[in-house]
Amino acid sequence: MPLSFRLFSVGFSLVCFGVGLYALASGILGKKMKILPCLIYTIYYLLGNALILAGIVGAYVLADAYEYEKVFSFFNGTIGNLLHSIVLALVLRRFLGTDFWQGLAAAFLGDFIAYTANSVLQEAAAYYSPTFGGMYLYTFITIFIPYLAVLPIAAAVVWILRKSSFYRYFSHLFSRRSWAAGTLLFSFLLMCVWQVLDWLYPDTAPGVGYSIFFFALIVVALFWVQFLAMYAAGQDKIRAQEETIAQNQAHMELLEELQQEIRAFRHDFTNLFSGLTLQA
Repeated sequence: MPLSFRLFSVGFSLVCFGVGLYALASGILGKKMKILPCLIYTIYYLLGNALILAGIVGAYVLADAYEYEKVFSFFNGTIGNLLHSIVLALVLRRFLGTDFWQGLAAAFLGDFIAYTANSVLQEAAAYYSPTFGGMYLYTFITIFIPYLAVLPIAAAVVWILRKSSFYRYFSHLFSRRSWAAGTLLFSFLLMCVWQVLDWLYPDTAPGVGYSIFFFALIVVALFWVQFLAMYAAGQDKIRAQEETIAQNQAHMELLEELQQEIRAFRHDFTNLFSGLTLQA
């Protein structure tokens, strides 16, 4: 297989994954997808991952660090994805006017959804791929199709989230610092779950059923986030109602005081007018 085809395969997969990440993050925040920020982030994602891969390959060749492959993979999956998420949050803030922390949490969740969906598709494609046709057909089935399928999956997830008004509930999770910190931590742990499992169980070869379980975890995670957001929104609504009731009570007390002052003024004015009449 020529080097040009390998580089094209890697670049194609990174472009599809970058577009999917941007679409998912903007959809979670309830924003419409724009071409310019999507293009900027996709170019960054392609170049950034190319530099990271070049650094890892250089470390393998120069330092003979093949025994630390799991370590490099773990740091690339955690620190590298954290860097990509921060850049995505900055792009969303610059071009869409979103809050940075909300954009960061949306980037974490989008990475988890895209990576899990891609892993499921790769496992299924590798399991059901034919044994004939050569390396080009095998590469097309196991790499091109799974990464290209991330785009319609991201579009379907974004459509479902918009129909359920997920972004409105999601924004309520950042109304308080404690809720915002918990949401960021939960989203970051979801993003790193695959790398942590690879670190803890390096010899495990997950099958299709194992991947489908984590694909179902996407639904559970989104429902859990929406449940927390609905609970936070309910608490904010209750707090707002309590504040409104307290303001109404304060207004009633003030109105009663004004009525008492008016009665006292009328009584004093009546006594004064009576006294003047008697004197006259």
